[in-house]
Amino acid sequence: MPAILKIVFVFGTVFPLMTLIAVLTGTVLPKGSIIHDYGAAESLTQLMSVTALSSLTFFLSIFILAKRKFTIYIFSFVYFLAFSSPLILPSVQERIFYALSLMISIPPIVIFINIFLVCSKTVSRYFDTKTDVDEM
Repeated sequence: MPAILKIVFVFGTVFPLMTLIAVLTGTVLPKGSIIHDYGAAESLTQLMSVTALSSLTFFLSIFILAKRKFTIYIFSFVYFLAFSSPLILPSVQERIFYALSLMISIPPIVIFINIFLVCSKTVSRYFDTKTDVDEM
C-alpha cells in the first residue's frame, strides 16, 4: 500500500472518534459558548447525526483496504461531508462564520490529495493488483 493511502487509511479510521470527542467536549465551539449535555450537540440525535456523517471516512478506509477503485473517486465527497458534519449542529450554526473560518483550509487540502490519488501510478497499481478476496 502506498504511503499516501496508509495516511488516508489511518486518518479515516480515527476521524469519527476525533469528531465525536470534539463535539462532546465542545471544541468545535468558540470560547465562552454554552456547552450542552452532549457537548456542542443539543440532543443525542444531533450527536448521532454528526457521528454518522463522520463515520463515512471509516467506511472509505475499509474500501481502500479492500482495494475498491471507486474509493479514489468518492474521496473528496466523503471528506467534505465528514469535515462539514459539525455544521449541522444549531450551536455551531449560530457561529457559522467562526466555523467556516476554521474550515476554509480543508477543501484545498482534500482536493490536492484527491488529485494526487487519481493521478498517482503507485496508487493505480495498488488498486489494480488482485487480492485473495477478489479471487473468491
